[in-house]
Parts: sequence; structure tokens; C-alpha cells
Amino acid sequence: FALSNLAQIYLTLNRLEDALHYANLSLQRNPENKYSIVAKSYALFKQNKRQQSIEILEDIQKKHPEDAYIISKLGFLYVWNNKEESAIKLLKRGIEFSPDSSDFYYALGDIYNRIGNEKEARDYYKKASSLNPGDTRAKNAVLLNQLEGQKPENTVEQLQKLLSLEAYKDDHILHLK
Repeated sequence: FALSNLAQIYLTLNRLEDALHYANLSLQRNPENKYSIVAKSYALFKQNKRQQSIEILEDIQKKHPEDAYIISKLGFLYVWNNKEESAIKLLKRGIEFSPDSSDFYYALGDIYNRIGNEKEARDYYKKASSLNPGDTRAKNAVLLNQLEGQKPENTVEQLQKLLSLEAYKDDHILHLK
């Protein structure tokens, strides 16, 4: 795992050649290491080798169709390549395999929000929040989704109402009173 960890660290640092080097070294030892495969795919994506990056994850996803990590990473690649319908289809299939994974619901909320379907986005964010109440990403996304399009003078009042919900009672990240 040390080599795949190095690949991921270098990817985070945007040192793409180093990320690819360590991902490839890791894959020489263990060709099925999904973390190295994802690091390699994402490094290629950042080098604008987008189709190759998608093909790498599609290949491993075919071998491991129920792997939530691979499904979510491939879903993000689809979104980043403006293939939202492919991402939606994949992530919904992911929910079939892992119905309790809040990440799939959150990602679907993001996609629906991106394509302008606020109702679907809100529904998926709410489901993600119900599955993982401690994750503020979904709660904040619901909040922002509900404030979208509000007149500036109504936003503070609406925000206060939303924050009075039980789900926000102990949310120390927003620091709002």
C-alpha cells in the first residue's frame, strides 16, 4: 500500500509524473490495486488524457461491478467529462449494490444540481443526509439548494428558518446563530 499511498499523495500535490510513476510501480506488484488504478486514472485525466483515464476505470469497474469506491471515482470522471447521464446511470446502479452509501446519494444530488434539476438534487441530498447525519456536505447542499433564487432580503430569514431545523442544531461548521 505504500506505493499507492505515494501515488495518491503526489496526485494531491499535482505532481502528475511522480503520481504516475508510483502508481505504475504499485501496479507492477499488484495489477488489481484499485487505489493505484484510480491514482493513475486521475493523473492521466489531469494530463488531459481523458478518454484513457475513463477507459482505465471502466475496465476495472467491469471486473468489480459492485465496488463502491470504483463506482464513485468513475462517476466523478463521467461528470468532469460532461457525461452526466452516464454518471447518473452508474451511481444509481451503485445504490443498488450499496443502498446505505450516502456518497452515492450526495454525488447524485451534485449531478442533478449541476444539470438544473433542483428537486431531484434536493431529494438526493436529503437522502444522503438521512443516511449520514454527521456529514455536513449534504445538509449544506440542501441549504444552498433551497436558498437558490431567493431575493437577497429573504435569504437571511430563510436561512434562519432552515438552520432552526433539528439537523443543524449542533452544526458547528456553519457557526451561525
